[in-house]
Formats: sequence, structure tokens, C-alpha cells
Amino acid sequence: VTEGKDGLAIALGDAGLSLYPESEDILAITGLLALMRQEWSLAVELMEQLRSGQGDKTPPFTYVMRVRALRCMQRSHTRGRSSA
Repeated sequence: VTEGKDGLAIALGDAGLSLYPESEDILAITGLLALMRQEWSLAVELMEQLRSGQGDKTPPFTYVMRVRALRCMQRSHTRGRSSA
């Protein structure tokens, strides 16, 4: 992704989600890609799907990334209201 191949990474992530929508690996990667693209709602949705699939064995990193996406989404909405 850092070498300008983020379009390819996004396409592969989307393809992976369509083929394996419950794969923890695919959900984690596409969730991180959504965070990178600042698509907060999508990141929250994917991280929640990941957390749901992991159940009681959800690692702290999943929660941290979900909270980060939620906070960024909230900031984004707050900034949008203040500039309107």
C-alpha cells in the first residue's frame, strides 16, 4: 500500500470480502484499509463484523481499531456540522 498500490489492495480486499465475507483475515485487512482511506462508517462496520466473528476470543487490537474508527467518525461528523 505504501508503494502506491493502494488501488490494487482495495480491489483485492473487496474481492476477498465477496468470496469470504466471514473470514477474520479479510475483515481485518479490509477494515484497516477502510481506516487508511478514512471511510469511518465502513471501518466501524467491518471491525464490528470481525469482533462478532471472534466472539469471546476478540483480541484487544480489534477493539482498539473499532474505537479509533468510531472516534474519527464522530470527529468527522462534528467538523461537518461546525462548517455547515
